[in-house]
Amino acid sequence: MRVSPLTWEWHRLAHVCKRWRDLIFASPHRLGVGLVLSQERRGTTLDLWPPLPISICYERFGSLEDEKDVIAALAHPNRISEIDLPISHSLLEKSNAWVESFPILERLSLFSPNRNYPVLSNGFLGGTALTSRRLRRIELQRVYVPTLPQLLLSSQSLNCLYLGNGVISDEGFISPAILTDALSPVAQLEFLHVYLPSKIFHEGSTDSILSPPKLIVLPALIHLE
Repeated sequence: MRVSPLTWEWHRLAHVCKRWRDLIFASPHRLGVGLVLSQERRGTTLDLWPPLPISICYERFGSLEDEKDVIAALAHPNRISEIDLPISHSLLEKSNAWVESFPILERLSLFSPNRNYPVLSNGFLGGTALTSRRLRRIELQRVYVPTLPQLLLSSQSLNCLYLGNGVISDEGFISPAILTDALSPVAQLEFLHVYLPSKIFHEGSTDSILSPPKLIVLPALIHLE
């Protein structure tokens, strides 16, 4: 899990004087100021703070209170800049915010701690109707994404895409056809990682797996795995 850029101790400067505090709260995005919810920072009461950006970063949920804190934070989708979470059917069902617009979201990292493969359904994060998304990084592991092209369609600023072990679509894996459709709109992509199970090369027609239906150009790509 990457350390959130919001973890620097900006609150020390905010306590120096009212003038410094006002300056910090006036430009939270430019200064990287925000609130971090994590295992180490449980119980953050969002209502006691100004409407600062929120970073949600958990490697695991240690208790039901962790999940409640995340659900409470998701009730402010317009303030969330980063999501790094173990995802589950339960968490997706307990919050209606997953189909809302996340206008300042810059990083999305979701991974299932087991092999239940929670579904990121149509309309996830606002679907294709969302046009102002700032997403720059998407990292997925052990999730079912039947609408991957739609998820990336409005992510014009995306520069890192990590599709790890267990990211599946309707075909049981991310096929070349699905991948080319998904990558067509992301011309700024610099990093691409796609996990492809070796067993698929021994099943069905090799031609249908290896021959993409169209050619795409990724002019900014510098790292491919």
